Amino acid sequence: MQESQRPSSRAGIRFLLLTHWKGYLWQVLLAAMAVLAVALIQHLVVLDISLEDIHPRLLALPALVGGVFGFLLTTVRLMQHDQRRQMDELKEKDAALESEMQRRERLNYAMRGSNDGLWDWNIKTGEVYYSPRWENMLGYETGEVATHVDFWRNAMHPEDSSETFALLEQHLAGKIPQFRSEMRLRSKHGEWCWVLGRGQVVEFDDAGAPIRAVGTMTDISDRKRVEEALQLLLSSTAGDLGDRFFQHLVRSLSEVLNVRFTLLATVDPVIPALINIVALWDTQSCEKMASILMTGTPCEEVIKEGSFVIAAGLRTRYPDNEAIKRLNGESYQGIALHDQSGKIIGLIAMIDEVELPQWKIKLGHTILPIFAA
Repeated sequence: MQESQRPSSRAGIRFLLLTHWKGYLWQVLLAAMAVLAVALIQHLVVLDISLEDIHPRLLALPALVGGVFGFLLTTVRLMQHDQRRQMDELKEKDAALESEMQRRERLNYAMRGSNDGLWDWNIKTGEVYYSPRWENMLGYETGEVATHVDFWRNAMHPEDSSETFALLEQHLAGKIPQFRSEMRLRSKHGEWCWVLGRGQVVEFDDAGAPIRAVGTMTDISDRKRVEEALQLLLSSTAGDLGDRFFQHLVRSLSEVLNVRFTLLATVDPVIPALINIVALWDTQSCEKMASILMTGTPCEEVIKEGSFVIAAGLRTRYPDNEAIKRLNGESYQGIALHDQSGKIIGLIAMIDEVELPQWKIKLGHTILPIFAA
């Protein structure tokens, strides 16, 4: 261990000599003169030797000892000063790191309430801090994502990259005050997730170049699904009137929400327990129905409550319902139709053969009321 430390120690002394040679020269001369003066006083006073009898060689050793002492003393002092300086720098770095960690923790804590992901980008090195929520949004576990801006670049959909990078470059150049862009990022499982990216440069170097930016990422997949669904519904029913409109509506709802069966019905004005079918769509059958008795069915719950959802277990809940058995129904979602006074006059309902995922429930809650009003 000692042998391995010698080169670094010698290199450190050489560095001190090169950077503090004036101080070394002054301290060596001062120490040599001090020891030489003590030696002269000892010879003249203590040993009672006259100045003429003192040979110059007798003074060479004290001068050498003084010079070596001055050199060693100066080296020790400079090394102690350098160690203190290094300790101060380490303390400053530790304090800065601790402050940065606390700042990120505070930001993460604040972002938990908004459900947004946080990113912190070192523009010069390309290193990026992605918060746990940022990673989880794309299906990754905490710490699983590579902490570099290239991960974000490589995960972006090719159709969104040009516009997104152009907006980012404009912000870095100071042409726009903030970076904001909607884009698709590939999740861990290969699916495309719509997100809204926002950010701003928060630190510049002495030349005014950006060196650090922070921002957030928001999952906007639900909003995009609604936008795309409404666009498809409007385009598929545009120009239709009367029964043709309703028939295209239920078919489009089945296709947009990817469910087997959709119906639109009104409550019978004479027999309230009956609903009269206005339009229906079954992806696997062309069977027609005129009316349905609601008693003991999920449609009855829709009329009572205004809306009703069973995400899974529909057949188990209604084991004697022949229509649900025939449709192999596993999930159900329905919403009541209202007239201008707010009175319930009918319903829109959907049945599928598989469990209803949460995102589809949210999508249905957003789309169906538009047509139920």
